[in-house]
Amino acid sequence: MLELLNDQGARLHGLLLKLTLREDVAEDLMQDLVIKLANSNGFANADSRLAYAMTTAANLVYAWRRSRRTAGGEALLNVTAPQPQPLDRLVHA
Repeated sequence: MLELLNDQGARLHGLLLKLTLREDVAEDLMQDLVIKLANSNGFANADSRLAYAMTTAANLVYAWRRSRRTAGGEALLNVTAPQPQPLDRLVHA
């Protein structure tokens, strides 16, 4: 597993970040991913450990998203809109 994390850790983290859009959540899910893979017999026996890790990472994101849903079904993603840059504000003014 350490070899996979050394070679593909940045790629796995990038996937988590791309799917969550939040650095803090990606960091937490990366830790969860390492624990899940370390305790998984499927990972140890997988033909493609990278594919197994990527699928597990995606499943962790989906579980995180499900946990963030309200009773009405709308996501409570705490993503803020990017703030306009000073030049953009000047041009707009």
